[in-house]
Amino acid sequence: MGISNFIGVIFAICSALSYTAENVLSYEVRQVCHPTLILTCNAFMLLVCITITTLLMKPTFGALDSGDVSLIVFAGFIGAVAHVAFAIAIFTIGAGNATLIFYTEPIFTICISVPFLKNLFKWTDVLLAAIAFSAVAVISSPSVLHLTPDEDHANDLDIRGVVLALFGAVASAGGLVATKALSNTGVHISILLFSYSLNYFLISCLLFLIMQGWDMPQNISLFLLTFVSGFAVFGGLLFKFFALTKEKPAIVSVILTTEVFMTYMGDLIVFDYPNHWTIYVASIMIACSCIGVILTHEQPQETEDSENRGILADSRE
Repeated sequence: MGISNFIGVIFAICSALSYTAENVLSYEVRQVCHPTLILTCNAFMLLVCITITTLLMKPTFGALDSGDVSLIVFAGFIGAVAHVAFAIAIFTIGAGNATLIFYTEPIFTICISVPFLKNLFKWTDVLLAAIAFSAVAVISSPSVLHLTPDEDHANDLDIRGVVLALFGAVASAGGLVATKALSNTGVHISILLFSYSLNYFLISCLLFLIMQGWDMPQNISLFLLTFVSGFAVFGGLLFKFFALTKEKPAIVSVILTTEVFMTYMGDLIVFDYPNHWTIYVASIMIACSCIGVILTHEQPQETEDSENRGILADSRE
C-alpha cells in the first residue's frame, strides 16, 4: 500500500500536532487570563483565518437540501460546544481530570458511528480505543491522585467540571460523526469549517459577557499569544476535517489522543516542566494504538466514499 492510503492518518497526526502547539502556546496565558478571554481571542482569530480560507476556496453550495443545511449547522454547533465545554472543564477540575474524562471520546465515537454511519462494528476499533483511553488514564493519574490546593475545588464545582468534560466528549464524538456524514455527501470542507468557527466565536463571546472575563494580562506578549494560538487551533481543525474526509471517525479519534502525550512532551521541552514516569508508559500505549490503526487499515477511503454516496442516493430515490 502506498502512502496515499494513509493520508487520513497523516492528517490526523498533523491535527494533533497543531492542537499540541495551541496547548503549549497557551500554557503561560492560562495562569493569568480568564478562560473565556482566551476562548474569545482564539475564536476570533480562528474565524478570521477560516473566513479568508473560505473566500479563497470559493466553495459551491451545489444542491444542498434542508437536511444538509441543518446538519451543517448542527455539526458546527456541536463541535464548538465540545471545544468550549472541554476548555472550561480544564479550568474547573484541572487539566489531568478533564483530559482523562474527555478522551473517552473514541469509545463514544464508535458507538455513534455504528448506527448513524452504518459502519461495521469491529472489535479491533474497540480495542484500539480502549488502549488509547487507558493511555490517557495513565498520563492523567498523577494529576488525579495528587491534586494541588488550587485544583481541589469544592464539590459543586467538581461535579460541574466532570459533567462538562463528559458532555464535551459526547459532543465531540457527535461532531466527528456529523462531519463525516456531510463529507460523504460532497459538502465542501470550507463550509463545514466556517459553520464551526462561527458557532465557536458566538458561544465564546456569549460566555465572555456572562462570566465577565475582563481580566487582562499585564504582559502584552501574553495577551498576543491568545491570538497567535488561534492559528494553531485553525491548523488543528483544518487537518482534522481533512482527516475525516479520508478516514472513519473512530480512527481519527484514536489518533487524536496523541495530543495528550505530545502536549506533555512540549511542556518538558519548552518549559522544562518535570514529567512523571507514567507519561513514558502511556506514550508506548498510544504508539501501540496508532500502530494498530495502521496495521488494521483497510481499503482506500475513495472506494468507501463512493459506496456511501451510492447508499445515500438510493435512499433519496
